[in-house]
Amino acid sequence: MKISAFMPVTNAVARGDTFIEAIKTHLYFADELVVVDGGSTDGTLEEVAQINDPRIKIVHFDWPKEGWSWTQFCKTWNRGLVACTGDWVAAGESDHIFHKKDIPRLLDELKREEEAGRAVVKVQKLQSCHWQSWSSKSQMYYFLNKAKFPQIRYGYDPNNKTDLCHPIWWGGDMIDDIPQGVAIMERGPHEGLIGGTGVPLWNYLWTFKTFEMVVQERMKAARAWNMFPGFTQGYGKSFPTEEADVRVWISQQLESLQKKSNRFFDLKDHPEIMQQKLTSELKQDHIGAKIWAE
Repeated sequence: MKISAFMPVTNAVARGDTFIEAIKTHLYFADELVVVDGGSTDGTLEEVAQINDPRIKIVHFDWPKEGWSWTQFCKTWNRGLVACTGDWVAAGESDHIFHKKDIPRLLDELKREEEAGRAVVKVQKLQSCHWQSWSSKSQMYYFLNKAKFPQIRYGYDPNNKTDLCHPIWWGGDMIDDIPQGVAIMERGPHEGLIGGTGVPLWNYLWTFKTFEMVVQERMKAARAWNMFPGFTQGYGKSFPTEEADVRVWISQQLESLQKKSNRFFDLKDHPEIMQQKLTSELKQDHIGAKIWAE
């Protein structure tokens, strides 16, 4: 069983992403890791090269600097999925970290799910606000059985509120240059094809970003969301894009994240690769260092 992973990155250094740590922890289990670069100019690819691992493959898929639509996520993820040659493919992101001690269990459970004929395997996503305060956010559809189910893509299902980064059963239809099909979900026609692992995925989210960095990112993301009519018309949902409104939105979201925290971790509990980073690189103005909820 060959396992691939892909990871989109674009100017990850400037964004304050934990991309190096994410790549290294996916290499704990991946036989191949495809980095999908969107045209980085800040030294991101140079840092990736310093990992010096022959399993890493770089592919390029330009990410527009301005005026991009949310569909860019879907297109980039599919670029990574198609470039992967493994039987199973992990949909990595630059703030997704695995704990090294969990890898034997992950491999055992992935093998078990393959034997059961699963198409998708979920992981439990832990999300941070303050570096010690975490919440069990959701089950993320993370591993795709590409070898047995090549019809799986990331795309749009007009009947389910997915974000284009969710796997769908694709029959060849396209809308706005993205695959359209039936979302693979627990309560749906593909229910029996979904498995899971008890291994947690640590999502460091905005831990090493400042509030100002997140506001600027979120304004671009909100505009990108609003550019896709499948969201604004199909789901009847749009997001604020004015800076003042986004500041309020982010503040409220940070307070909510911290109030919902139901897991608390000391430094020694974090993945090994993150312990040094938290000790040496977390600054007072980073979101992960602040208390947001009274």
